[in-house]
Amino acid sequence: MSLFGKSEGLSVWLKKLQARDYGSREELQNLLAWVAAEPNVAAQKVMFMLSDPEASVRSTAAQIVARDKGSKTVVEHLIQEMVGKHPQIRAELANLVAHIDPERAEQRMGTMAHSSRLQEREVGFDLLAALPNFKEQIPVLKAGLKDPEDSIRQRAIRILGRGKDNPTIFLILRDQIHSDDPMIRKIVIQSLSDSTNPGVIDVFFQRLPHEEEHERELMVRCLSRLARTTGARIEDQVVGVLADENPEVREAAVKLLCEMPNQKTVLRTFLLHLRGLASWLRDRCIDSISSMGQDLVGPMVELMDDPDEDIKVSAMHLVSKARDPRVIPAVRKIFQSQSDWWVRVMAADVLARFPERQVMDTLAARLHDPDLRYGVIHALGQMNVPFVIPHLLSCIEDPQRGIRMAVLDSLRRQTDPMVVHAIFERAVKDPEDSVQEKALVILENMGNAAHEYVQRVEAIRREQRRLLHETPDLTHGLQMENEELNPKVA
Repeated sequence: MSLFGKSEGLSVWLKKLQARDYGSREELQNLLAWVAAEPNVAAQKVMFMLSDPEASVRSTAAQIVARDKGSKTVVEHLIQEMVGKHPQIRAELANLVAHIDPERAEQRMGTMAHSSRLQEREVGFDLLAALPNFKEQIPVLKAGLKDPEDSIRQRAIRILGRGKDNPTIFLILRDQIHSDDPMIRKIVIQSLSDSTNPGVIDVFFQRLPHEEEHERELMVRCLSRLARTTGARIEDQVVGVLADENPEVREAAVKLLCEMPNQKTVLRTFLLHLRGLASWLRDRCIDSISSMGQDLVGPMVELMDDPDEDIKVSAMHLVSKARDPRVIPAVRKIFQSQSDWWVRVMAADVLARFPERQVMDTLAARLHDPDLRYGVIHALGQMNVPFVIPHLLSCIEDPQRGIRMAVLDSLRRQTDPMVVHAIFERAVKDPEDSVQEKALVILENMGNAAHEYVQRVEAIRREQRRLLHETPDLTHGLQMENEELNPKVA
């Protein structure tokens, strides 16, 4: 069958290809091989093949046409063939034209890129993209950025993106990243995202709050890479974005922070920056960093040993939500230090997030420190584990009313029978009415675990009221020796 087909000749093969009259891919490949092997086939005869849906057909035709290198007639035919075609086919034809006659391609590009017809302008920019010296065509490309048609403007910016290493083109791209056209911005960000030029840093930070997630990820990766490879100082910009009103932008900033090589320096800059912010803005920044998970625990722990007390406290506060056991030694050191009492109380609160016996022992050792008692009692209550109960109960009869009240607060979530009974004792025996009332409220909130004790408290109080009502008033009828001090009888 193949031998019979080959005997048919070039004209038959071309007709079959034009009519797509072949039964299988094998037959198609045979036809293409035979046509390509013909030494004298004219370029004009295979022009139709350059628009075929099959890439292999177009490729074979391109090889044949390329033999006529330098032919102005062939080039003109190719350019006319481009008009109105699919972008992929236009791009292939443009590359072929630039290969055959680059000078003619540049000349025709200049004419067609300024045509009043959209289809011809499309051909003009395809030719421009195929030119080896496309970076020298900046005036044409800048004109394309002002074209009324989206497709031309986008084509121009894509071509410029390929030449971002050119200083002039780089500046054009930096300017276009602020375009009102979101597609232009996407193309520019895509083009600059693998740039090694630190000049993208400022504009990327400017655009972070305004772009969608995909573009933010591209910019964050680029900024992270530049910070690692160029030593660019971007701490201040990162800190500024951490306070952005958009939570997704703040998340992008945290991701960037997690990928930077000098995390400790950036975090210290961030903590210093917090001092000058309004409280609501400071809280927003803190929430951003607090969501970091495990990624920044290491540098935060280092900052807890900073000579600046404010830095130390802020780092401890920020890292407290991570619940990472790596923070325990650093926080314990602060708790056991000679820092101000409020700093050590904050450390106690952080330690309470780790309900372990060793942590409890650290806290309980300062249970009778007059500066820390309230803080330690609160921290032990926050741990909410059975092994803190004995330490709390040891303070429930303390002479200070405030301490007894604090212990009751710390025991309110415990339902151990020993705890319930101790709270009952406060409800009926404490010398202060306010403590008794607090104890009763806690018992009532314990539900079934303390129901019997609540009834007993109520019964005792009813009996006390009855006895008080039945006790005679022994002061009735008593008179003072000084008549003037006695009540007047009407």
